[in-house]
Amino acid sequence: MSAEVLRDMIRLTNIRELPPLQAFFEEDILVPDIKPDVARIGGCKVEPRLTEKENYGGSLKLGGDLYLDVIYTPAASGDKPAEVANARIPFRHEGQIEEITGELEIVPRVEHLEVTMINERKLRMKTVISFSVREYQDIERNVFRGFRNDKVEMLEKNIVFTDIADHKKDYIEVKDEARLKDGMPEIDCVLKSDFRVAETYRQITADKAIISGVLFYDIMYLSEESEPEPMTLSGKTEFTHFIKPDQSSEIIGSDVFMKVDDVRVVPKRDESDNMTIFDIIAGVSVRLDTFTDRTLQIVEDAYHGKDILDLEKEEINLMRFGGSGSADISAREKIEFGHSENIEKIVFASGEAVPAGGEIGNGKFSVEGVILADVLYTPEEGIGLKSMTVELPFRGVADVPGLKPGMNVNVDFVVKNVSGEKINDRQAEVTADIMVAVKGFENITLEYIKNAGTYDNVQDRDDNTTRLIMYMTKNNDRLWDVGKRYRIPLAEIKDFNGMDESLPPEFVVSGGEKLLIWT
Repeated sequence: MSAEVLRDMIRLTNIRELPPLQAFFEEDILVPDIKPDVARIGGCKVEPRLTEKENYGGSLKLGGDLYLDVIYTPAASGDKPAEVANARIPFRHEGQIEEITGELEIVPRVEHLEVTMINERKLRMKTVISFSVREYQDIERNVFRGFRNDKVEMLEKNIVFTDIADHKKDYIEVKDEARLKDGMPEIDCVLKSDFRVAETYRQITADKAIISGVLFYDIMYLSEESEPEPMTLSGKTEFTHFIKPDQSSEIIGSDVFMKVDDVRVVPKRDESDNMTIFDIIAGVSVRLDTFTDRTLQIVEDAYHGKDILDLEKEEINLMRFGGSGSADISAREKIEFGHSENIEKIVFASGEAVPAGGEIGNGKFSVEGVILADVLYTPEEGIGLKSMTVELPFRGVADVPGLKPGMNVNVDFVVKNVSGEKINDRQAEVTADIMVAVKGFENITLEYIKNAGTYDNVQDRDDNTTRLIMYMTKNNDRLWDVGKRYRIPLAEIKDFNGMDESLPPEFVVSGGEKLLIWT
């Protein structure tokens, strides 16, 4: 016997966080001819920009540029107390990765940077870059629904899962004029800048998304004086952006990720013709994911009254949004300088958050780690800048409604502010403020019937004998188990034994109960 199989096609989008790729890069850098010789390195920063990504089934090829800024003390006396050398270093990296079928989102992050002097015209950079990898999987599956014109008993189950209602990317230009504070000397040139972006507010509806953020900046410049000195201006700029979703589903949660892609900082004159303004244009990329709950009805098991079913089963991985939340955390550490050196002032401080782990509680996430802060300072004797790397341990708790132990957690860190203050000639205090954004997801792995076929049970078809059986139930017997064992409709078991017809197939019958079965 053969019968026409009925199927449904389901479509959904899933998020999969893959293990990050790590890459080590080492490169020798020549100081440009127009720059003076290097006497001492004062500080450095590298910014990775990814421009290429190619996926070849198990191999991920990445390409881009490393933008390196090195602040140093010039060797020649009488020169400026600080100079900056810039370099753009192309990179290529290939890493092994799981098979990928969907859209990739890759975010690079600097884990380590070291720049040393080879000689007065040559520097060596060593850096470790971590590439986080997220996949948006578009999933299509056939689901068995039964046979046309043929009765099959089916054990069905409704599964509630989270689908991506909308996945949007956008780009914002944030513009501002940053003015020097009263008493700050005029600008000669920019030495170094550090920009970070954080979300401050979101309102998501089916019609529009309102996302507000703040751009934090620290700009170190050289003053325009007869004896110039490094100065730093810190501030922030708030902005609001609107995104129109493509879908109109009911939204049960959302995720926003912001990243500063590129920055232009240009000194310019004010109304009195004084060089007191920085013209800022920052490009910020924004990713918005909105989530909706869907219900999927699957067939877990099935049997036929006479024929034998050949069931083709398959697994599917789904996710369930567990909630999101954030927390502001502060870190503070006192640092000691060498006994042979007195400090004049702290000029500039920046940092990166390095997580050390976290713990999930009911509705809460405890996170800890360190801020690797790079502190630039001027000594009391001599000229130029020196640097020191400081570890600031942090610990905090974010409220994440719906988060439960066992869920997968995605954590984003934004260092909002790092600053240093001199305590005395040998000591300083470094503080940092960071924002931690937490998202929780539950992984659901389901086995369902993808396809089914039938073939004749010749033995049963040759045996037309009707039998009455008294079945003694065992512990944990379900109605489904009894019906499948004797291949009879569940409605007949319930009707013949005076049971409530609304009892579900998963109903567990008491052990030792007698059921009459007609076969």
